[in-house]
Amino acid sequence: MCDLRDGKVPNGLILWGYAGGFIYAICEKGASGILEAIISLVWPILLLYVLFRIRALGAGDIKLISVISLFLNGHQVINIIYLSFLIGAGFGAIRLVRHRQIIAHLYMFSDYIQSVIREKRPIHYHGSDDGLGRIHFCGCIFAACAVVLTGITERGVNGIFQYIGM
Repeated sequence: MCDLRDGKVPNGLILWGYAGGFIYAICEKGASGILEAIISLVWPILLLYVLFRIRALGAGDIKLISVISLFLNGHQVINIIYLSFLIGAGFGAIRLVRHRQIIAHLYMFSDYIQSVIREKRPIHYHGSDDGLGRIHFCGCIFAACAVVLTGITERGVNGIFQYIGM
């Protein structure tokens, strides 16, 4: 809700999530759970850092994924990351098609790729000023969590139909 309202995730909420994750780890595994919690907290940040550097992903989104990783296993977190990007790409594509801006945005992305190749390093992706290239990614993370936690990803397409009663 904060992401939709303010465009960012408050650090206070993230800190509460980290505290809860560490308490959960200690309750589950005792003192040895602390090291596992630290690893669980850090690896999503390291994995997604490049996307933060080019401003393709916000710090709040990455911190939210690191909070989630304190409570779930690595396989589930990878599925959430993958599905979040898939949902975000689908949502973004629908918006671009609806506003008839897909070709313009593809040209901007092509220019960006050429700039990265020319500069030989990741650079900030400017996108456009029309706001269509930006989405509230926490919603995508939430949707991906819902899919993963219901077990639909483990059962495949047939599982989706079984889950909705078809």
